[in-house]
Amino acid sequence: MSDYRASQDLIARAETALREGSVARAHGFFRAAAEAQRAFVDRLPAERVRTRSVFGLSAASLLFKADALDEAEALVHELLAKGSLDARSHESLRELLQRIWNEQRGRAAGLPGLGDAFSAVLIGGRVQHGVAPLDVVETVAKTVTSLIRRMGAWCNQEDFAARPAPAVRDIGEAYRALMSEPIYGSYRIDLYLTQVQPSLDLGTPYRPSATPTQIIDSCLRFARLVGQSEDEAVRHEVPDERYRGTLIRLLRQLVPNGADVAEVEIRRPTEPKELAVRLRPAHREPMNSLIKALGPQPARKPGKQPPVLEGLLRAVDLDAGKLRVQRQEGHTDIRISDELHDTIGPMLNRRVVVYVTHGRRRQMPLAHDIDLARQHEPAAG
Repeated sequence: MSDYRASQDLIARAETALREGSVARAHGFFRAAAEAQRAFVDRLPAERVRTRSVFGLSAASLLFKADALDEAEALVHELLAKGSLDARSHESLRELLQRIWNEQRGRAAGLPGLGDAFSAVLIGGRVQHGVAPLDVVETVAKTVTSLIRRMGAWCNQEDFAARPAPAVRDIGEAYRALMSEPIYGSYRIDLYLTQVQPSLDLGTPYRPSATPTQIIDSCLRFARLVGQSEDEAVRHEVPDERYRGTLIRLLRQLVPNGADVAEVEIRRPTEPKELAVRLRPAHREPMNSLIKALGPQPARKPGKQPPVLEGLLRAVDLDAGKLRVQRQEGHTDIRISDELHDTIGPMLNRRVVVYVTHGRRRQMPLAHDIDLARQHEPAAG
């Protein structure tokens, strides 16, 4: 049997072992498949650049799957040093190297593995190779973290909480999130979600937590439905209107303005780019419509449009549930509805539009939607 055919047989055995729950056997099969593919590459003539590139990448990926991280790292370095790679495999090897390093760092930090990952790729506009506007990067990183945290709470059937844990490391007792470095060749942010053993409360019934894969699956599925403006499907995916409104707002916050960034691509780093959800400026208005149609709505007189305040968001006090907007005529203090807590942080010291309703005299107005101020792109009201 040729090395190529032997490797395909070994990969099939590895996948069968994984389905049967035998991880150690699967690792052994993946390692053997990697060795067979490497032997196949070594016998190929130098002029077969494309084939050598594809199977060299495959051998390194199989070592990664075999949990042979040091060997996988060494092979990637060897392939990159030799050169003679096609452009796509060259880029993929660099991405694999980043995943290997992330996994090694996670192990060094005492994590049992990095679990699953969610990627946000910034494309076009002012984005260059590994360089992007700082305020955009900060907004995307914080928003992706909030999106995963909020979806994790939904997947775990938790009651809606206005103020979820504020930091990445507090994403939940059963999870830990790690942010990777930007990937060479684009500005890509990877957030790895790993499951850790939660402390047990013997006084309450034990309920298994949603896995990182389930949470990221839900994020991507929901984002795809929102991007396609599938109203009923979005409603069915997340029946709770408070969760639904918050999740749509978080996705809206990832929509680029077209100048700094032309497109934001969200997907798993291991999946083909063709499967990505792509967010462009044209998605903002349909998302506003979804928020109006599917999110919680403030009480107001029929046909009456809510007042709009525009200014710089100067202060936020989530404990008190209020924010301060600086306008030409002075500052205005505004109460915030529970669904806005996740989205406000990245907007601090930036120009915003706030849709409010007024209650009793001398009572602060209540904000029920807030968004970055963008010309010709009104927020939902």
